[in-house]
Amino acid sequence: MIANGVLGKIERIEVGIPDMTAKIGMPPVVKPPRSIDYDFWVGPAEYPEYRGILHGHWRWFRNYSGGQLTDWVGHHLDIALWSMEEDNAEPVEISGKATFRENTIFDVPYSFDIQMKMANGVPVRLCSESLTQNSHGVCWYGEKGWLHANRKEGLKASSENILKEVISEDGIHYYKSDDHAGNFIE
Repeated sequence: MIANGVLGKIERIEVGIPDMTAKIGMPPVVKPPRSIDYDFWVGPAEYPEYRGILHGHWRWFRNYSGGQLTDWVGHHLDIALWSMEEDNAEPVEISGKATFRENTIFDVPYSFDIQMKMANGVPVRLCSESLTQNSHGVCWYGEKGWLHANRKEGLKASSENILKEVISEDGIHYYKSDDHAGNFIE
């Protein structure tokens, strides 16, 4: 729809990443249980004191990840960039800010707001969903209205007519993916 001009000229794009809601505080330092090879778990990263936190929480440590930003950016920002002409899908200016929590073992941003200007002049905002107008996902704002897409809610738009738009056979059509994990491996 975007590539076929349904919204007219794109004026800006907003990409919302789910808010970080994980909270744990600062558990005490403990000795790793014998069943865990903590040296192997840490690998070549900076060696943190063991506080009983592993597995699903790895993404909240900068040693291993960048929190929600690096966890979700490949899902939503990728779609925003895909919608642009290939030669224009790179930022020429970037600025941003992040908020970190205090008194917690987690050291990744709690929230963030990044502004990018793309090669074609379109501003793209990448931020925590609580800072967006339409929750997480991608929202394109054009001269004829807006279109928002995310994995849970599908598509919504400023007008029902946008959602009823039919792309002609000679229009631009992308393939339909039924397996985003499979697309990653391909």
